[in-house]
Amino acid sequence: MWRRAATISCALALGACQHITRPGAPPTVAPRVEIELPPPPGRPLTVGIYSCVDTSGQRRPTQLPQELSTAAPMDCTPYVIRAVRDLRPGYVFLVERQHVDELLRERQLATLALNNNGGGEASSPPRRLSTLRVAEILLIGQVVAYDRSIQE
Repeated sequence: MWRRAATISCALALGACQHITRPGAPPTVAPRVEIELPPPPGRPLTVGIYSCVDTSGQRRPTQLPQELSTAAPMDCTPYVIRAVRDLRPGYVFLVERQHVDELLRERQLATLALNNNGGGEASSPPRRLSTLRVAEILLIGQVVAYDRSIQE
């Protein structure tokens, strides 16, 4: 009697671990529709992109030796930059702001080098760098959910 109970419980335990995938219908993908844009403005809007990171924490299986990967790349900023660059010319002027601290540090060093007039000679006036372009629109984002991958 106990052998029969043990056999049934082992069969149930092993059967619960089995994962059967059934082929489903292929996903339907909506056709890509071009959005009609108004004519470009008189001057392009300056857009600054700071960062876009994955905060979803979702994982997906991979075929690589590592078993799990993040569902979206940890740094999604290149995708946002590509989307902005894909707009027709004349709409936006893209400025990089992800590494603005390093840029400002280098500009400070360049200003010091330009104004260093060789040991204290006061004859030459100090030189200045041109100002940085100020962004009118800032894009900062994060991936908060991930449903499925779509390929074109």
